[in-house]
Amino acid sequence: MKLRIVCVIHNRKVADITSLKSFKKALTELENLEIWVYDNSSQDGFGGNAAEAAKYGFHYVKNGENLGLSKAYNKALWDAQAYDDIWLMFADDDTLFSSKYIGNVYKAIERRQPEIITGIVKQGDFIVSPMKKNTIFPKNREPIEEHGVYKNIYAINSGLTIKTTLLEEIGGFEERLFLDMVDYILMDELIEKGKNLILVVSGAITQKLSGLDFSDKEASKRRFKTYNKDFKEYCKLTQKPLPYRMIIPLKRRINIGIHK
Repeated sequence: MKLRIVCVIHNRKVADITSLKSFKKALTELENLEIWVYDNSSQDGFGGNAAEAAKYGFHYVKNGENLGLSKAYNKALWDAQAYDDIWLMFADDDTLFSSKYIGNVYKAIERRQPEIITGIVKQGDFIVSPMKKNTIFPKNREPIEEHGVYKNIYAINSGLTIKTTLLEEIGGFEERLFLDMVDYILMDELIEKGKNLILVVSGAITQKLSGLDFSDKEASKRRFKTYNKDFKEYCKLTQKPLPYRMIIPLKRRINIGIHK
């Protein structure tokens, strides 16, 4: 059994990974644990990341460009295929994972719990994942607040831990999506194949979701363009009804203040 934490970074130094302290602590406490950093940086100024990663005992992979999330994740899946009993935990570079969460994921894997594990992800006091439903209105999504085993739910990438054999079975991540909705379509595929059985374990996970932070209007507008492109492709791939296609991006436009 092996747990490999996959952290994709973009235009960020390894030393600035939000969960760096938790990752370093986990490496000293958990025997069959690895930290792999996949560097999607597309700007100059991050040439020291390889040496920095080595200093912390992390494996480092330089992608040379911004491959997007789905391709970086599939690259991590490919790199893990040499092992028969390995689990991948996906970690954003701006998400804070508690040592308790990482430890509980590790214990669940040791007990051979369901092949998919996640935690309760919060932004402030607001639960952003997991949800029981993928619907238009947030109040109808029914956030999961208790730990336990759930079927046919939606969990985002942050902290999502999944056995590689299951990922391979469903064909990995959808590369027609660049950054957004990659996790939602993964959940859709798992549900469709009857494989969406997820263990929710305890331990704090705190994330600053760029798509939900509207403080910088110009940055939010640029971020929306990326989101909107992926969202349209997701709706096309999953044949979402017209109200779903229209209302969700419209709400984001209103929040950001985009009028055209």
